[in-house]
Amino acid sequence: MEMKYATHLGKCEQPCPPATSKAKSDLAFRFTSATPSAADFVPVGIMRPRAEDSCSSFGLSFFTTLAFARDRYRALGKKGANIAARVGSHIAKVSISLADGVATPPSSSGHFDFHEAATATLERSVIDVVLAPVTGSPR
Repeated sequence: MEMKYATHLGKCEQPCPPATSKAKSDLAFRFTSATPSAADFVPVGIMRPRAEDSCSSFGLSFFTTLAFARDRYRALGKKGANIAARVGSHIAKVSISLADGVATPPSSSGHFDFHEAATATLERSVIDVVLAPVTGSPR
């Protein structure tokens, strides 16, 4: 599968995407703006490149459940940063297909990196968008 950002992936110290990554067909959750566009699906390593960018920085952060995404949003908000300005004020539910790319195994917090196939247009796969929680708000 040809990958988006292949030039950048090839410069990573370790194979990127990792060998443990697999194509998946599933629902996943990502921080976005109220009306998700292609700009909401650009990896941080492309938006804000650094000399030491890791493989993970060229993948998109997703969560396996809405609850995990909400938990992480709250945690980021507690760090004092303007989270809505940095990552968006909403959480999008995205339908990922096998042809869209490959995902790393999820962590215990439900987070995984998703490395897009060159042909992926994930903004077209958004099926719902909900307002992200206010920091400290109940589930």
